[in-house]
Amino acid sequence: MWWPLQVSEIFGVWSLIPLLILLPIGLVLPSRWLWAALLIPSLWFIRDYGDLFVPPFPGALAMESHSSTLRVMTFNTLYLSSHYQDLVNYVDQVQPDIIAMQEANPILASRLKREASAWPYSEYTFVRINGRIALFSKFPIQSIDADEEWLGCHCAQALIDWQGKTIRIIVVHIRAPTYVPSVTAGLPSVKGFDASAQAHSFAALRSQIASSREPLIILGDFNTTEREAGYRSLYAAGLKDAHQEAGWGFGMTFPAPYGRYPWLPISLIRIDHVFFNDDWRATQSWTVPLMESDHQALLADLRWAGGK
Repeated sequence: MWWPLQVSEIFGVWSLIPLLILLPIGLVLPSRWLWAALLIPSLWFIRDYGDLFVPPFPGALAMESHSSTLRVMTFNTLYLSSHYQDLVNYVDQVQPDIIAMQEANPILASRLKREASAWPYSEYTFVRINGRIALFSKFPIQSIDADEEWLGCHCAQALIDWQGKTIRIIVVHIRAPTYVPSVTAGLPSVKGFDASAQAHSFAALRSQIASSREPLIILGDFNTTEREAGYRSLYAAGLKDAHQEAGWGFGMTFPAPYGRYPWLPISLIRIDHVFFNDDWRATQSWTVPLMESDHQALLADLRWAGGK
């Protein structure tokens, strides 16, 4: 519960960067002391991230012809309506079955609805604190229920008729932790951090998970990295992460490179996720920057693994 440790976990993966420099040095200048010093961080990397760097690189391939594969996409659009054609062109190219957008302004949602005829079913709804969620589907949306509770899950739940099965899609936009910024000796720092509101949201989300009886997919902007308590609590609830199961590399989604921050060449943390229950198996997962949003879009192919 010590907040500096919580903050360090957000960026914990970057503490492994020295390995990129020290391991080649160890190969050129063999040293028992150096290799002994690198043993613990190397084992830490292998345990937490090693399977994400095992080839082959999946990439953004064409969808498998397998009829039981569902392609989903989540994207925090930052309320942008400019450059919306980038989004239209990309979804036309990769053809996700379900598109979930957070911070979707009404102009963007209406344009996508008008120009993306492949997604005839759509809903646009309000989620307290973090604004609007838009959901587009190639399959009939039977119902949608938006959470407007102050300490709720900050999510919209939809029941979708997919190939004769009713599946539950939960789109989340969990609020970010509260930071207290400071400047020390001219350098930015943090002197306070509070993630208690997130804890309430994840508790509410886990309650929704426990009550669900349908095949389940949860996707969106969780504002939580893979090293934080909220993320890990979803694993404890029996869910799996598409990137962890079928992605490659660290899968960072925020901030999007060369978008809102043109000087930034890479994303720094992974806070957008696709989770699912045992009715699905992930076959690939990837990210793509679009529309100059501060988030990258995240896509995943999920293959049906449940019963008939």
